[in-house]
Amino acid sequence: SFPTRRSSDLALLSNTNLQQLNLDFNSLSGSIGSFASEELNLLKLSSNQFSVSLPADVVATFRPGMKPMIFSAQRNQLSGPVPNFPCLGDACRQERFSVLRLNDNQLSGVVPASAAAQASHICDLKNNACLDFSALLAAEPSLARCSASNTERPCCIGHRDDAAPDRTNLNTKDRKS
Repeated sequence: SFPTRRSSDLALLSNTNLQQLNLDFNSLSGSIGSFASEELNLLKLSSNQFSVSLPADVVATFRPGMKPMIFSAQRNQLSGPVPNFPCLGDACRQERFSVLRLNDNQLSGVVPASAAAQASHICDLKNNACLDFSALLAAEPSLARCSASNTERPCCIGHRDDAAPDRTNLNTKDRKS
């Protein structure tokens, strides 16, 4: 068994040339800092012991000319809302994430439509505490890229499943056009 490490001990956070960082399966806990490198195209924080809110500035502000990235923080115990990841100007209408995986956490609150709209291939928000998908439902183009479901919690709103109206299910891979 490995000792638990605190993410605040990482000296890599200020490296502005960092392109890829995979910290999956490292028993990390504590706060998640800002990985502000504009060159970063892969950030994996999955399967650790993070139990804090995910800061909006966990990744650099998306600017025109930046490449989309893979961001994964699944299978932790992250709480609070899904961040509205910052972007500037025309970059706000471009692909921010090729992959965004925040599934299997304790996230709650309104899911910003921009989080799904900026994820081009995979946006996975399944198995979280209590997510409000109303902003996603209002942004129909983003639904094709977002897989999210919470089926047993009455506080979750935004259901689309006519067969089971008490369930919230935005798993769009199974959705009929």
